[in-house]
Amino acid sequence: MSSRGQSSFTNRWTGLVWTFIALQVLAVLFVVAAEMVPDRLVADALVRSVERGSMTEEEYPKTGLGTTIDRWSECIALTIGLGDPVDSHNVQTALSSPSLGRCQSAIPRIASYAETGMLERQRTYFRYWHGYATVTRPALAALGVEGTRTIAMALAVGALVAAVTVVSRDASPTIAVALTLPFVLTTDFFDLGESTPHAITIAVSWLSAAVVWRLIAKRPGPSQQVMIAMVAGSTSSFFEMMFLIPGTLALHGAIALMQFWRDGMRGLRLWLSVLRFGASWLLGFAGTWAAKWVAAATVMGTDVVVDDVRTQIFNRIGGESLHVVDALGAASLKNIQAWMERPLTPVALAIALVVVILSMALCIRRGRAGADYFVLLALVSLLPLAWYETISNHSQIHAWFTYRALPIGMAILLAGAALPLSRVPTRPRSKTSA
Repeated sequence: MSSRGQSSFTNRWTGLVWTFIALQVLAVLFVVAAEMVPDRLVADALVRSVERGSMTEEEYPKTGLGTTIDRWSECIALTIGLGDPVDSHNVQTALSSPSLGRCQSAIPRIASYAETGMLERQRTYFRYWHGYATVTRPALAALGVEGTRTIAMALAVGALVAAVTVVSRDASPTIAVALTLPFVLTTDFFDLGESTPHAITIAVSWLSAAVVWRLIAKRPGPSQQVMIAMVAGSTSSFFEMMFLIPGTLALHGAIALMQFWRDGMRGLRLWLSVLRFGASWLLGFAGTWAAKWVAAATVMGTDVVVDDVRTQIFNRIGGESLHVVDALGAASLKNIQAWMERPLTPVALAIALVVVILSMALCIRRGRAGADYFVLLALVSLLPLAWYETISNHSQIHAWFTYRALPIGMAILLAGAALPLSRVPTRPRSKTSA
């Protein structure tokens, strides 16, 4: 490598490192900004919600559509930042992430606050960034719990509309519908507004998908692809509470695959590009997650953070529980069963399988796309299953919402198989952008 080439390579990686650092600084600034919303305004909104019956101690109620609502997580999410000692400053509170806890703990504490004006935290939940607080705390202060749920659902719907719009304009409406409709029809999408952090996670997943599609459509070079993937993973980590991690990764990876194929990549080059994108996404995601632990250690102490994180990692991978079966494939099977319980899933899945098989056969026969493309497409769509088996404990206990990654996998196959048959032109890449 020439000195000029070596310098260029060094500059690219230096830029990536500084970008990652900048993302962590922004994450801290955002959660601190959320914490600057006065606790009194947030707590008063929660009191009104409890008085109206919008928040109760029931943690997993059912809706008329047969959906289980995750109020357990919502109670934690809506009380993030509450209950720290009065002498704590905003940075300490933002990094330690105090909460009034699950509903059975939070509701009595909210009722006590209404009488005494004092809040007492139930736990510190510093394992996550809780980036959704940048939406929930201002919304609670201004609009209350009901308004916050409405805003969260509006964001989820708007993100899907954004994804459909971007894909339709750059590719075709058919591909846009294939990529989004399975998720809408075979999940609890219409009830998402009942659990604010879930709705916000879905919004971030699909909005970031629209952004990733648009950016890769501009034919970025390898280092820019790495940066796009890293930022997408980091953004997901900022908002996530292990609701849709494998689904978002698979969605972003499939978008990269389809766009790379349109750009004329084939064979080993296509494989390496997709693998590089996925690895960069995971690096951004895991690095940002770990950055919260490091940040939390500055206010909570290293031993406290390390013990908590280590315990949770071992527990979520292979912890024992009445709801967990210690067998290979058990986590995947439980999520598939949860997905199949959705009313439209069996019919949608049967139609999708027929369409995908016929599309693949036609594409290969007509030389529109080779086996390498479809093998990669299948592998990306199966990423959720690999996640379920790796994080078996969490995936079995929470199968009633972690299954949402499966319809994304089905949508990936549908959209990916439709792409070579559509009239969307390929875009042979120039040597400089390859």
